[in-house]
Amino acid sequence: MPTWFGGTSANGSFVTNPGGIADSTQYFAIVVDALGDGISSSPSNSPTQAEALFPQFSIRDMVRSELH
Repeated sequence: MPTWFGGTSANGSFVTNPGGIADSTQYFAIVVDALGDGISSSPSNSPTQAEALFPQFSIRDMVRSELH
């Protein structure tokens, strides 16, 4: 389950709760944080590529990463 713009995996975790849409007691569920959302890879939390050193990416890159 990919997150939405501005969303995080914590916001979507209800989907994987027991009895939820993707009940984690019956299914394997993977909730992915979007690139640059501050939880996954982003300029604000990269110790080796902080701020301007962080590679630029686009919405297209985010979509591509969620499809593969």
